[in-house]
Amino acid sequence: MQQLLQRNGLKIVRKAKDAPIASNEVNLVVLPPPDMVSALANKSIGGYIVAEPFNVAAENLKTGRVLVLRFTGDVWKNHACCVVFVHEEDIRQRKQWTQKVVNALVKAQLWSRSNRSEVARILSKDGGKYTPHPPPVLQRALTYYDRNFYKKDGAIENPAW
Repeated sequence: MQQLLQRNGLKIVRKAKDAPIASNEVNLVVLPPPDMVSALANKSIGGYIVAEPFNVAAENLKTGRVLVLRFTGDVWKNHACCVVFVHEEDIRQRKQWTQKVVNALVKAQLWSRSNRSEVARILSKDGGKYTPHPPPVLQRALTYYDRNFYKKDGAIENPAW
């Protein structure tokens, strides 16, 4: 992401909260994703880059709008969005167990892709409480993919793929 900003003439800096920032500078502030929506709402930050559902959360609360980038795949084709790490020792010594873990993840992903509304309910604060988000936020994050909606505001869309 920093390379994308730099290619567009922006300088990445780390400055104190009250330090002046030039018009071509982007001050990076590290925040936990759950704090980003409220930080944007109270104007302590001007924007953020994060995985879903935190972008949708800001849109649903009318505190923010995705303007430049909604889908990182438009910047980095076939990017590695998510990975699973397993201890090397487990891979060597527990080969069947490791394969079962991978198989379970693939099976869960396949089910999730066909049952997005149910996934939203399960993950929500009203369901399994895996996230602090209400079902509508997760539902939109998992099901809403309208390139034209974001493109009209200048969202990046790579025409090559």
